[in-house]
Amino acid sequence: FKKEGLEKEAAGAFEESEKYLETYEYTNFLRNYFISRADTFRSEGNLDLAEAALKKHLRLNAHDSEAWHRLGEIQREQKRLHEAFESFSKAVFLNPKNHFWYWWNFFDTAEKLGRRQAIEEKTPELLALLASYENQLKINLHFTRATPNASASVALWKFLAKFYPENSAEYLQKAANFEALSS
Repeated sequence: FKKEGLEKEAAGAFEESEKYLETYEYTNFLRNYFISRADTFRSEGNLDLAEAALKKHLRLNAHDSEAWHRLGEIQREQKRLHEAFESFSKAVFLNPKNHFWYWWNFFDTAEKLGRRQAIEEKTPELLALLASYENQLKINLHFTRATPNASASVALWKFLAKFYPENSAEYLQKAANFEALSS
């Protein structure tokens, strides 16, 4: 069934491919099968099927921060900001130290929803992580610069500068420092 389903999917018959591929979710040790399918659907503009694939993945592994983050991105693209905020919140909760884009999406969506308190509550934790990351940039530049965290950390400092105008000069200087360290 998998072969037929993938052929239907490749031909753009996504609804029909689901009939073949839905049984695949009962296979042991799937790893990132549904995340890959979600990426394919999303790249082809089919956000509903991308969301369905991510939700299947999350039924199998509700602790996957990357799946929650991708689900939030799709929900945000669909203008479902409250749901996106919840998904980004789960991503940050499950994996707060490794992906600064989770943080940026959490803060950006919270701001769009007018949830200032959520941002203020999480800012001290983020500032501590950014300070730790700055040290990593200084001692392990080659590896650290190759990750998306370098650009995300700069975006976060710029967000914080805008959100906290009283600290904007300090935060913009941090953004410039991080940019210099990671380039």
